[in-house]
Amino acid sequence: MLHSDTVAQYVEERDRLQRQLAHIGDFLPGSLQEMRRKCGKPNCRCATDDSAKHVSWAVARRVKDKVIYRAVPAGALDETRRLIGEYQRFRALTKAVSDLNEKLCAARLAGVRTAPKKKRQGTGP
Repeated sequence: MLHSDTVAQYVEERDRLQRQLAHIGDFLPGSLQEMRRKCGKPNCRCATDDSAKHVSWAVARRVKDKVIYRAVPAGALDETRRLIGEYQRFRALTKAVSDLNEKLCAARLAGVRTAPKKKRQGTGP
């Protein structure tokens, strides 16, 4: 395969990925975490039965070496899953563009001829 064919294929693939990136919708970084807790009411079943803890959901996200949790309302669980999925799609596409761009740059640089070295002029006899 010729060098120009390889570069053209990389450019075409990068353009295709960038078009997909343009169609990324709203997204939410993080991961969905199921939380099981006791409510603190002495007469509640969760007070005596560890398997009966109350379930809630949160989005966990790392910020400056700390994990931050944001509660997810029960009615927003499906939408939150969709938003997190869109973020994962965004991350995958940006990685693919970055990896492809690295190959593209390497292919372009491989096609560049190096300039001949100049001979040193000595102060000989």
